[in-house]
Amino acid sequence: MGTEAGIIFWTSFIVGALLLFSLVKREKTEAVKLFLFWGMVIPIIFTTVFLAAITVIKNQTSVTKGPVHWHADYEIYVCSQAVKDQTSYNYRFIPEAKAHEGEEDEELDLVDPAGFSNRVGTSDFHEHGDGRIHVEGVVEHLEDVSLGKFFEAIGGQLSPTFMRLPTNHGEMIVQNGMGCPGGTNGAWQIFVYKTQNNIVTQDKVTNFVDYVLSPYSNIPPGDCIIMEFTSEIKDKTDKICKFYEVALNKGELMYER
Repeated sequence: MGTEAGIIFWTSFIVGALLLFSLVKREKTEAVKLFLFWGMVIPIIFTTVFLAAITVIKNQTSVTKGPVHWHADYEIYVCSQAVKDQTSYNYRFIPEAKAHEGEEDEELDLVDPAGFSNRVGTSDFHEHGDGRIHVEGVVEHLEDVSLGKFFEAIGGQLSPTFMRLPTNHGEMIVQNGMGCPGGTNGAWQIFVYKTQNNIVTQDKVTNFVDYVLSPYSNIPPGDCIIMEFTSEIKDKTDKICKFYEVALNKGELMYER
């Protein structure tokens, strides 16, 4: 439990206990009334001032100097097939994720958000089942919003040679050296589209685990991240996120020449 959560818990506990005592003890002396009043007021005032001070300090010391709302779109392909359309179980190694004998393969998709929050991940780093990374809140350190941290937030894992991804039917695990159709061995490669002054650039990211999202709310200019497990080693990808493709087709953006 963090410091803020701990303070809120104990304040709630003290106030709740005093309220319960007040209900049980119907006849109260003036001293008891005074004790109950200040016993509730002081913790509430302290907690309010403490949380306000912590919020101001975090905002001032954070790298973003306050809350942000950044986005990045992403797509994942395994052997040229989009993960959301993947029907093969060749890359799924958790027993409960495998199809029973004689059953048809089910569509493989990223795990859907559940609950009132409608998100997968933490309150400040998550996705809503929309193929979009959301950064919402104060970013204390840029490394806190890296691609690797995003996979941790959604219950997966990303390393230079390995990806573990939660799906609606179990975990999908894909590691460098595993085979693609045709007998060729694949490897993870990650490409990022960026926009500056209406010019789109595409870069292959080598240290993709530590890649930090670009600080934009709209996409574009926010990042389009393409993650490919493929046997073809290449410098560029022909895959592209929908919103980038639409903007390019409309002439709102141009590729770097």
